[in-house]
Amino acid sequence: MKKTILLLAALCCYAALGIAGSSLAEDGTAAEEVLEYDSGYWTDLLTSSPFGIFAETVRFTPPRTPWTLTKVQVAGWDGFDNETLPEERVIALEIRDEDLKLIYQFADSQIPHFSDTSPALETFELPPLVVNDEFYVCFYSRGAVLVAFNATETGDRSYTYNRITGELLSAKAMTEESEDPVSVNWMIRAVGH
Repeated sequence: MKKTILLLAALCCYAALGIAGSSLAEDGTAAEEVLEYDSGYWTDLLTSSPFGIFAETVRFTPPRTPWTLTKVQVAGWDGFDNETLPEERVIALEIRDEDLKLIYQFADSQIPHFSDTSPALETFELPPLVVNDEFYVCFYSRGAVLVAFNATETGDRSYTYNRITGELLSAKAMTEESEDPVSVNWMIRAVGH
C-alpha cells in the first residue's frame, strides 16, 4: 500500500510539474520553437525596393494556440567586406495578423544587424506577442540588405507584400537555372513558445 501511495504521489508531482510532454526548458522557462518553411540552405540573395514599399513576407501557422512569438530570424547580408561599412539605411520589420492588420513594427539601421562578412541569420528580439491564428512576418530590406532565399518547393508561404495596396504577391526571383522567375522561400523564421 505504501508503495502504491508513493508511486501515485510521484506521478502526481510528475504531472503537476509538467514534465510529461512539457515544453519547458531545463531552467523552467518555455522552450523555444523555430517555425521555418525554407530548406535551410540559401540559393541566392535578393533585395527589394529601396523605397520601402515592398516587404519579403512569410505566412506562419502557430503549432498550437495560444502561441507566443518572441523573435524573428532573417537570413541576409548588407555587403560588408570587412574594410568599409556599407551605406547606412533603415530596415523595418512588421508582424501582421491573418487579415494583414499591423500588430507590431520595428525600424532600425541595418548596420548593427547585418554587418557580417557573409550572409548570416540575424535574430530580432520582440516583445511577447500572443498569436491565435496565422500571422505574417514582413521584412522591408529597403535596398540595404540582400535577403536569402531558396528556390525549392514553396508550399505557398513566401510572398512580397505591397504596403501601399495591401496586396500579397507570390515570391519569385530569377535564378541562373531558369529563364523565367521561379517561386522562392524567403529565409525568414518565427521563434516562440
